Amino acid sequence: MASVYRKAGASGKVSPYWQAKFAGPDGRPVSKTTELTDRKAALALAREWEKAASSARQGMLSQAASMELLDRWMQMTTGERFNVPTVEKYCQDWLEAKRNVGKTSANTLVRYEPVLERFVESLPAIGRRLPMSCVTPIDIDRFLHAEKQGGRSNTTSNFSVRLLRGVFSTARRKGVIMTNPAEAVDLFPEHEADQRVPFTQDQVRALLSVASPEWYGLILFGYQAGLRLSDAAHLTWNNVDLEQRLLTFTPQKTKRSRKTMVRRFHPEIAEYLQGLPRPINSSAPIFPTLSTKTTGSACGLSNQFAKLVARAGIEAPRGAEKHGPAGRRTRTLCFHSLRHSFNSRLANADVGIDTRKVMVGHASNAMNERYTHLDVEMQDKALEKLSRAA
Repeated sequence: MASVYRKAGASGKVSPYWQAKFAGPDGRPVSKTTELTDRKAALALAREWEKAASSARQGMLSQAASMELLDRWMQMTTGERFNVPTVEKYCQDWLEAKRNVGKTSANTLVRYEPVLERFVESLPAIGRRLPMSCVTPIDIDRFLHAEKQGGRSNTTSNFSVRLLRGVFSTARRKGVIMTNPAEAVDLFPEHEADQRVPFTQDQVRALLSVASPEWYGLILFGYQAGLRLSDAAHLTWNNVDLEQRLLTFTPQKTKRSRKTMVRRFHPEIAEYLQGLPRPINSSAPIFPTLSTKTTGSACGLSNQFAKLVARAGIEAPRGAEKHGPAGRRTRTLCFHSLRHSFNSRLANADVGIDTRKVMVGHASNAMNERYTHLDVEMQDKALEKLSRAA
């Protein structure tokens, strides 16, 4: 049973501070100063210490419980709360720190924010106000499955947890927590088939016929240069050399590695650019209106393109695989399909895979093959080159 007492020093003078006596983690008596002059407060602290030692002795003192005890001890000794941020506050501060450092692109931050908001909302109301250390792998696992049930693909659901791994990893490095609960969660398999298909030339012509001047150019950069939507939308006049027909840019996907792409672009793109008014400021965006939009969200570029596809009278069925009870499926025809079209047209024109990898920006043959859709006619020609088996 915990108790308190005051003892005399070498001079014989009794200390004003109360000593606590309680059973330690190994069951042996422990004496420790409380540094408190109030006997009632000192006894309460001694009982807390004994409670913690008992939990540790039984293997029941979790990280969350120890942080809660520290908080109570801090209030007893100083009257202040232990300085541990809540889950909600830490996620907000982490995102704000990313903005202030400036190493993360605006588009990436736009993608991060709703994920963190959904994670906080997935916790019980009281859990959002608890310290970061109170989050368990079970909470992360529950969130992962909630992402999937909300209609997101395995890859997107896994991305949400990978983001949390980064958030909790930062907290661990700063000493806010001792372990990363997100690292203990098993992710979904990501071998889902890519169901996107390329646009045909007739479909691209239909798109161009209903496109605004800026969307017209954006579609050309996708179809004739294989650019991703975000990369094309954020091009500036600094990125193009009309005389040499060269495009120099850093893809958003590999921005962190600062990998710069230099590509020759199609004469049709040059004709389009030559028809645009050239601004005095060469750092001005080629697509002034579209460059201000994000790729995601209801009013983002991806949804704008989907509406353009519908306006052109093009059927864009969803993929065969459902993701969760909401029945959400991947679009088989989206802006990224123009990138598939570019790569496939190169393959069908007998352009070798090494050249295609450079032009499309793929790091491996396997990745390039995923983007290659050979025409039936080309397949027939290839089969004609093979000898008979019998």
